[in-house]
Amino acid sequence: MVWIQPSTAEIDAIVLNSKTLAIVGASNDPSRPSHQVMRYLLDQGCFEIFPINPKEESILGLKSLASLRDLSGEVDVVIVFRRSDAIPELLPEVLTLKPKVLWLQLGIQHEESARLASDSRIVVVQDRCFKIEHARAKR
Repeated sequence: MVWIQPSTAEIDAIVLNSKTLAIVGASNDPSRPSHQVMRYLLDQGCFEIFPINPKEESILGLKSLASLRDLSGEVDVVIVFRRSDAIPELLPEVLTLKPKVLWLQLGIQHEESARLASDSRIVVVQDRCFKIEHARAKR
C-alpha cells in the first residue's frame, strides 16, 4: 500500500474528534515546540494527554512515561516530536499500541514507516503541526 496524506477534512476530523493523545518527545523546556504544543493542548481542556519522555518524571504537571509500552488503554493519536531517522525505531511500539492516528510533527517524515503504519490500518499524518491544525479547524 502507498501512504497518502489525509485530506484537510480528514485532518480536521482527527484534531476535533480525538480525545486521548500520547506526545512522544514531550519536554519541560518552554522553548521546545513539544512543550508549546502540549501546553496549548492542555489549555484546550478537551484532551487527555500522556507525555512520553524517559528523561522526565513529569511534564506540565502530568506523569511522564518512559515509552509507549507504558501506556495502558487506548490512545487516539500518537504525536511524535523526534527526528525523522528515529521513526523506524519507534514504529514497533506504535504498531503494538494501535492508535487510530500516528501524527508526525512539522519537519518529520518517514515514508517507509508511514506505509507500514498505514498497512496496519493506522492513519498517518506527516509534516503537520497538531496545534496549528487544531487552531485552524476550530475556527
